[in-house]
Amino acid sequence: MAPKYGLTVYTSAKSLAEFEAKPGNADFADTTVAGRPARKFRVAGDSRNLICDVVFETRDGVVQLEVMNRASLDGLEEPCVYLNSAASALVPTFPR
Repeated sequence: MAPKYGLTVYTSAKSLAEFEAKPGNADFADTTVAGRPARKFRVAGDSRNLICDVVFETRDGVVQLEVMNRASLDGLEEPCVYLNSAASALVPTFPR
């Protein structure tokens, strides 16, 4: 059976402010994921709500988690449900 979604982890030395200023990143909102403060945002162009993105500030920059649902499948959970599930294992390993 094919996976329902893809999970990507990005890291950057950029500050959270620089990340928020990046063209295409929009609608930032405070959230908590796996007990850690984060910023949820939307990527411009995701009109089908297939993507969930959150970014965490670290001492060295930011860590971003992205879940993208498979566009070819119907009836999937909202992508942030999958992200929160995966984050419970990943986020505790991120630098502070």
